[in-house]
Amino acid sequence: MIRINLVGRLGNEIYQYVACRTIAEMLGTNFYAGKGLNYHFGDNNDKMIFKHFNCEQGIIDGDILYNFYENSDVYGPCRHADEIKDYTLLNGFFHNPIWFNMNYENIKKWFMFKKEYNDVIDKYNVDDWCYIHFRGTDNYNNIIEYYKKSVKQINMKKYIIMTEDYDKAVKEFKWMYDEGIEYNIISSDDYIEDFYTLTRAKYYIVSYSTFSECAAYLNIHKHNIIFPLKK
Repeated sequence: MIRINLVGRLGNEIYQYVACRTIAEMLGTNFYAGKGLNYHFGDNNDKMIFKHFNCEQGIIDGDILYNFYENSDVYGPCRHADEIKDYTLLNGFFHNPIWFNMNYENIKKWFMFKKEYNDVIDKYNVDDWCYIHFRGTDNYNNIIEYYKKSVKQINMKKYIIMTEDYDKAVKEFKWMYDEGIEYNIISSDDYIEDFYTLTRAKYYIVSYSTFSECAAYLNIHKHNIIFPLKK
């Protein structure tokens, strides 16, 4: 059995679950995704992935004998992962697309939504609109330059900016208004509806967040998606 205790919010949980279950499959053993401490909201036993997706939690079939502590850079190799043994507890966030690349077809089946959320994409057809995810807490250098270059590269006529911070998005994307680019800003309190929408976007500009990245990895089109460079 390979076990992990899920921590963080939706994007973090997805990365951790994918790593745990993929490693277990590689070893030909069971897995278990436990309900760990949620760093943002305190002890939350109603984990997001089990609430919104038809993914299994796995089974506990023995005691933990080993601990593995993640030691890798994002987008780099997970060092010493080949040394993981059965009955190991994984410790870390495992923010690495390698786990998706290794097991993509199975992962799509794990993360089938329990419910559809089509209000936004029914209004803003994915064939006509490019979806941009913007997180108001992102303060990385040249973040707006990244969006400007991405808009130029994807070369669509209309854009939807999805964000949890409407006021900041209005300020940061004023350049689109100045350049005569058609766009709308959507600010929602329903994170799973936003996530669902981004997995359906045909043209998608990803933000610096695990939430946004995982929506891209689970996107049903898998084309015309622009990722930011490594931070």
